Amino acid sequence: MKMLQILLGLFILVAAHCFGDYVFQNDFIAKKKYGSFLILFVHCILYTSACLIGVFIVDLLIGMRLGDFQYFLIMMTLISSHYFVDVIKINTENRLKIDSEKVKIKYLWIDQIAHLAVILMIYFILVVKSPWQ
Repeated sequence: MKMLQILLGLFILVAAHCFGDYVFQNDFIAKKKYGSFLILFVHCILYTSACLIGVFIVDLLIGMRLGDFQYFLIMMTLISSHYFVDVIKINTENRLKIDSEKVKIKYLWIDQIAHLAVILMIYFILVVKSPWQ
């Protein structure tokens, strides 16, 4: 696999992450997910959908031909990890009663790093170093 393909795939997945975590999350979801399991779950589904579309595009560009089982593993990893990272962030902010924007931004960065780490893991394990190649 060429370095340009690897970088393009990574760019596509990071863009999919941004769409899923920001563009597809309106103000209602952003505010209400702090108090509603259902709203948080809807956010996780939208996020996972955007990322799966990114994985599908990368799969087509690189020609990996991932199967249904691989897509299922990716989907389950994305939805569960996104849910748990967001729950930890929400519970921490609520428990500590964080009102400072500076501290909230710090937690936002930690949240984003965790989500991007999952995407990197998926990309390099299932796409770049896939045992199904």
